[in-house]
Amino acid sequence: MRQIRLGFIIIGALWGELGWAQPGVLALQRHTLTQSQKFGTGVQARLVNLNEKVGRWFLLEVSKGGKTHFFHLENPAGRQQNLQLKGSFPRGLVLKKGLIEKQCPLWSSTLSGELFQAAKASKPYVALCGGKIYLRNKIEGYRTTKEWVVEFLRDEVWGGEAITTMVKNTFFKDKYLIKAGETKNASQDSTEQKNFPTKAEMDSQEGGAVVPDELGITLKSAPSGGMLMGHFYEVKDGPGLYVSVMKADLVSKEILKSFPNRVNKLDRVESEALVYLLAFDLDLYAFHYELGTEHPRVDWSYRVPRTPASRTIPGPDGIGSIEPLVGTGMVNPFEINQVVATFTGGFKRGHGAFRSGALAHANSGSHYGFVENGVVLSRLHPDLATLIIDYEGNLRLKTWTATDTLASEKVRHARQNGVPLIEPDPKAKAGRPGLYVGNWGLGNWSGDENSRQRTLRAGLCTQTNDMGKRFAIYGYFSSVTPNAMARIFQSYQCDYAIHLDMNALEHTYLARYVFDPKMKSLVPETLIKGMAVLDQRYQGNVPRFIGYPDNRDFFYVVPKSAGH
Repeated sequence: MRQIRLGFIIIGALWGELGWAQPGVLALQRHTLTQSQKFGTGVQARLVNLNEKVGRWFLLEVSKGGKTHFFHLENPAGRQQNLQLKGSFPRGLVLKKGLIEKQCPLWSSTLSGELFQAAKASKPYVALCGGKIYLRNKIEGYRTTKEWVVEFLRDEVWGGEAITTMVKNTFFKDKYLIKAGETKNASQDSTEQKNFPTKAEMDSQEGGAVVPDELGITLKSAPSGGMLMGHFYEVKDGPGLYVSVMKADLVSKEILKSFPNRVNKLDRVESEALVYLLAFDLDLYAFHYELGTEHPRVDWSYRVPRTPASRTIPGPDGIGSIEPLVGTGMVNPFEINQVVATFTGGFKRGHGAFRSGALAHANSGSHYGFVENGVVLSRLHPDLATLIIDYEGNLRLKTWTATDTLASEKVRHARQNGVPLIEPDPKAKAGRPGLYVGNWGLGNWSGDENSRQRTLRAGLCTQTNDMGKRFAIYGYFSSVTPNAMARIFQSYQCDYAIHLDMNALEHTYLARYVFDPKMKSLVPETLIKGMAVLDQRYQGNVPRFIGYPDNRDFFYVVPKSAGH
């Protein structure tokens, strides 16, 4: 057996020299570990640990008589379990955990057997070797009719983007707007404690109470007089989870007047739009990222002007798909019972690049990058707002730099999404609005040519309270521009904030999960009641991202005690 450590510079040449097919996505990897083996049966096998520092994803290639097959394997135990090829075992892999070795028969000398049968199954995950490893299968993920129509227009119809923009700005404008209505004067105690997230900064800390009719998450102690704006309330059976409601016209005047060169004045609609927020205690929860079955893609964004040279390349990183790797669009089976919450990821590739400004002229349009399980699927680019998750599941938000690229070994997952809504302020404890919050083109915020940007949006920020406890806060903004998002996150003293997605409930979906003893399974509680339609696509209540594969990428949250 040969074992070779391959850098991304030499992997293509070596792979070709040994007479094997070269999957293009391998050229993006820096920490692969490759094993190759020829067996007496005439079968040849090659096993690539796609990131040996994570040990979660493997690419297996099995070949005989000129026929080659690729398999994307997932290793639940990560670095605690090593996958090996051995000449003494010609029918599969050897799994080694500590001093214990287990033979895992997967194929026969005729290229049949458990692995080949599993590859024919119409399932995103198939357990192998008694669940010690899983095969990831390519399968079509669910999409709504509206998503299908929009993608068809953009991909197949000349001028399709203009058509979808027109529809969005006429028929769907303010469709999801939630107004607080009349607020009540209230001085009730929201039972906030030192371990709670910091409440919003308002001119009056009792900014009125509102009954959050659209809230789908059950509170530990629901206040009879309504929730105080800007305060946090504990979630029932959800330690370290907190809900808050807020609207921009309650943000302190000092904040609303700050940084006028970065943030535009808010209009009346977005000032009164109700915002729902869910905070996660980062001491208690770990985060993970999973690609959808289709999105985000790795080809060119339609926003980037194509040159004759770029037209000969399928995508900005030299690849047009991640094949033979597979995005499954759902949580893997071995972690489903641990999931606390899921929420949708960022923009699709079509909107995930810049059409104007310096970033449009850098790195082929600065397409938003992403990494799953240490495997680079689209390169991360400097100056973009980046959600980063390390090997322990710790989450942080920052603007990516060239230095980060050189020292990216500890990144397990990452997702870029434009420029920051809030960035660190060197002169203050909390953050300040990002440089391009008020600039439609340079911020790449999406909208139409007249800069009409008010729509349903979602974002995520990080906050540190007075006790030094850190929180991630997800915000659902029913009808706003990035200006209102920045002001709301600024009022909650966030140190960094990133835009996620926009325009529809399926793009801004968040659910937390509660165990139902009657059903003996997890059932979702969505942040907004209307999001539940995503869990009711099939008979019964089938949770999105858990019960079926989705075409969109997403994040999922598990207790840190569950391991990674």
